[in-house]
Amino acid sequence: MYRVGPVAIVLFILIIALFQATGLHYLAIDGIIPDILLIAVVFFALYASGKNALIAALTAGLLKDMTSSVVMGSYLMTFCMAAVLLNAHKSKFYKESVFTQIVLVSVTYILTGIMALFLNVAVAKDFVFHHSFIGIILKAAIYTGLLSPLVFLLIPGRSHRRLLYSS
Repeated sequence: MYRVGPVAIVLFILIIALFQATGLHYLAIDGIIPDILLIAVVFFALYASGKNALIAALTAGLLKDMTSSVVMGSYLMTFCMAAVLLNAHKSKFYKESVFTQIVLVSVTYILTGIMALFLNVAVAKDFVFHHSFIGIILKAAIYTGLLSPLVFLLIPGRSHRRLLYSS
C-alpha cells in the first residue's frame, strides 16, 4: 500500500476537472455530460479517510461552482455533505460491487442536484422542478452512475485492489 497526501488529491481533482471541462463533451448523450467530479467525490468518500474525502469534496465542489451557473457554494456544500455522509457509512456498503457503485453515484447525483436546485430557488432564480428533475437530473444521474464503475477502475491502484489513501 502506498499513501497519497492532500496535495496529490487536490492535483488529481484538478486534472479530473480539466478533463471534464474540455474532453467530456464528446461523451454527451442528449446534451447530458457525465459528472466525473461527482464520481471522484464518491470514490474518495468510500475509499479514503474522512479528511481526504472532505478535501476531495471541497476541491471538486469549488471547481464545479466556478464552472457552473448555480449559486456559488451550492456544489461545495452538497459535495461536502455527500462525502461526509458516504464516508461515515462506508463500512455498510460492499464497495467492490458494480451495482453498489452505480446506485451510490446515481443517488448522490440526484440528491446533490436537487439540493443545488433548491439553493438556486432560495436566491430567487426561476426554474421548473419537473423539467429540471426529469429532463436533466434524472438522466444525468443514470448516465453518470452507469459510467462510474469504469471510472472507479481507471483510478490508479484500484485495478490492483490497493488502497491509495492515508488514514
